[in-house]
Amino acid sequence: MPSPENICLAPFYQIAKLQLSHFEADPNSKAYAACQFQLNSLTVLYRKAKITPKKIGQFVSFWQRQAQGTTAPFSSQHPLSFYLVYVEKDSHKGLFVFPKAILIEKNILSTNQQTGKRGFRIYPSWDQPINTTAKNSQNWQLQYFYALDSPHFPQLLQKLFPKRT
Repeated sequence: MPSPENICLAPFYQIAKLQLSHFEADPNSKAYAACQFQLNSLTVLYRKAKITPKKIGQFVSFWQRQAQGTTAPFSSQHPLSFYLVYVEKDSHKGLFVFPKAILIEKNILSTNQQTGKRGFRIYPSWDQPINTTAKNSQNWQLQYFYALDSPHFPQLLQKLFPKRT
């Protein structure tokens, strides 16, 4: 079960002097280290993507359990500000920081007009997808991708999650 200390990015939050609060692990999605927390008062959903053996890219879940026990995509009404997805392969490590608006635009969050998705495939910069749909997905996703080996990563986090007064 994830905790604030053992999620993959905790050292970066500390270096960037971000305030992590309201941490809550999601027991329904342990395989993806699912949790929700706030960074400088902005609500974040966090998952760790999984490499699947037969397809390029990584898969990440993005659903919530309903009161009646069924699963459903997250809604645009959810108070999230960002969806963070940690990815790694071999020595490569990175973070997708998807703002809520792009998740609505790309039909990932449910709205009155669209159903949303329970999971989707993501393509970090080190992956080379071959089909057109995957290439198109990678093109928009890379606008929200940050390599963790960048010396500027803590400063990028500070810009994404400014202190609120």
